[in-house]
Amino acid sequence: MKSDFTRTGELKSIASYPQWLQDVVKDCEEARRKVVYHPLCKAMTDATLDIESTHRFLIGFFPVIEQFPQLKRGASALIKQHCDGA
Repeated sequence: MKSDFTRTGELKSIASYPQWLQDVVKDCEEARRKVVYHPLCKAMTDATLDIESTHRFLIGFFPVIEQFPQLKRGASALIKQHCDGA
């Protein structure tokens, strides 16, 4: 697997990235829309989420934030193993 990559265009343009990544983004589009247009996300974006719901969201979501570095480390190790052919 070729592991080096040089972007060839604008940072936010999906066309600037490899085809395999464009395919991943396309395959995830429906799930992305479900999240972005979920009533909770809409209320947060519109700044209309009440304080109790905000509190519940933050309590439930904090473990994801807290554990993100460990998840990223684990994913990075798996990617490195895959790229090294292990």
